[in-house]
Amino acid sequence: MAEKLFAQRKSAGWPVRSTINGARSEIGNSIKELASGVEEAITQIDPNGASVNTAFGDGPEFEKFGTKVAKSGARFLAQECFRAFTALSEDRPAVRTDLQYAEAYGPFLEFVTNIFEALEIDASAEAFAREACAELRQESSIK
Repeated sequence: MAEKLFAQRKSAGWPVRSTINGARSEIGNSIKELASGVEEAITQIDPNGASVNTAFGDGPEFEKFGTKVAKSGARFLAQECFRAFTALSEDRPAVRTDLQYAEAYGPFLEFVTNIFEALEIDASAEAFAREACAELRQESSIK
């Protein structure tokens, strides 16, 4: 009966299993074959190689990902800086502004700026430090 139902498969040269155990065996073999192919492909991936974005051109502009991802990463990092600064320092995390020169300064901003530079984060340390202060000061009891 299976041969009648799957006549096209048989004419195409595909095996037709007439029992459940035969079908299970065939599926198991297919999965093993697929897993073997995936394992082989993994060994051929260079973790230090260029991203697939370089297929569209050369230069750093083709290595960049969407800014939303970078901004969410910068936001998370600034929040972690806030928590670390709180644990390590007696000062409260804050971005201060020199009113005469309208420039941001302070130990927390310097800390975040150094972390961003060390990790080569292409985002405004000042903006994300200010955001982290505004968000996390409300969550914590730091006023």
